[in-house]
Amino acid sequence: MFNDVFYQTHLGEVFEQSMCIYHEHAIVHLLSSMLMNMGYQQIPGSPRVWSRGSRKVVVCLADDFGVNRDDQRLPPKKWFDADTVIITDNHMPFATDYQILKLPTSYFGVFHYVPKDQHWKPIRRFNFSVNRLDSQRQLILLELTKQSGGIDQVTLLDHVNFNARARGNEHSAEDARSSFAQCWTHLNQLHSTEYADWFDQTLPHVPIRNHKLTVEQTQVGAYLNLVIETYAGDATIAFSEKIFRALVTPAPWAVFSAKHAVNYLKTLGFDVLDDVVDHDYDNLTQYNTKYGHRKISEFVKLNIQNYHNITHLDQAKLAARCQTAAAHNQQLLAKMQRQWPGNFAQWLPEAIAKLQ
Repeated sequence: MFNDVFYQTHLGEVFEQSMCIYHEHAIVHLLSSMLMNMGYQQIPGSPRVWSRGSRKVVVCLADDFGVNRDDQRLPPKKWFDADTVIITDNHMPFATDYQILKLPTSYFGVFHYVPKDQHWKPIRRFNFSVNRLDSQRQLILLELTKQSGGIDQVTLLDHVNFNARARGNEHSAEDARSSFAQCWTHLNQLHSTEYADWFDQTLPHVPIRNHKLTVEQTQVGAYLNLVIETYAGDATIAFSEKIFRALVTPAPWAVFSAKHAVNYLKTLGFDVLDDVVDHDYDNLTQYNTKYGHRKISEFVKLNIQNYHNITHLDQAKLAARCQTAAAHNQQLLAKMQRQWPGNFAQWLPEAIAKLQ
């Protein structure tokens, strides 16, 4: 079933128009070439990590660079030692023992594109599209099921794609359900809670896809897009194409991401529609509870309220407001795209000097 073109995410409009993966790989390959020329060697089994003597360099774009640390228990400032340099597009709001060489923010221009469909015509509550499975994504689905009153209500009210592919080698619905059940075993501290009932109710429906639309059509076909970013936490802010697709689409959105991710987007100049959507979830702490389920619960609760608020607004005025925001964000990304080559050329000599 996963051979269906719908599940070939790399063929989506954002990838084909922006060529963001091509640009990401081009920068990583260039940096890798430079590191090799400076005598660094790639550490076996760690494709993002390079070493030369006691020095280490981590090259990590789009993904949270923190995933490359050896000890998951350390606080953010001590994720790596003082001999480590991080090259990344991530934003780290804290001082660290290690050095971060952050790419110019104009790098985000690699995500510039203009969606073909610019007409918001909502018929469902949420657009909830999740293309990979992990404990966080599973818990968001279970919480949405819980607060909606059951999986039948979710599939009735929302555009849903939850394909439950954890390993990437699932081929059938049965494979997906097996992965979903295996993922549940990692949420063992929740097995004795009410989440167990929601898991049992949801499992037979996995993989969930209750529409025949494209991802782009669901983006403009819901009152609120729930963007589930790849990473969430209390430190590093890492963005993927998911949030930029929402930013350039004329429709309301909310994003489950790192703490203060929405505020960071706003400081970069993006219109985050904060006069339409209450983004108070942006201030929530991820790691104050196991699996971040308190943040997840509040995120779902607040966005159900956001949905109700949106439905009571003047829809013509709201559509125009969303058009204004999307046009602004498209223009900002286009400007970043033009600035990026020059900004990178200015950034590179200083970065090389710090890697010598």
